[in-house]
Amino acid sequence: TATTVAAALPVSRQAVVKHLAVLHRAGLVTGRRAGREVRYLPCPDRLDEAARWLSELAGEWGRRLRAIKLIAEGLSADKDHER
Repeated sequence: TATTVAAALPVSRQAVVKHLAVLHRAGLVTGRRAGREVRYLPCPDRLDEAARWLSELAGEWGRRLRAIKLIAEGLSADKDHER
């Protein structure tokens, strides 16, 4: 429940509810009402899919940042040769 999750985090229950709603809309968790509470369960397949996508995205950003670094270092080396 949102209350259980909030108890383990330095955020309010309302903040956890908002985050769980976003995760639910994204299909990363499912919610099931049990009396006055909503109990959430992770969707492992969707979470694995999201983790793979984020890993690919991180790799792409790593490649882009390395390219930028090489360009910046090349420009710096060119300026050193001008002196």
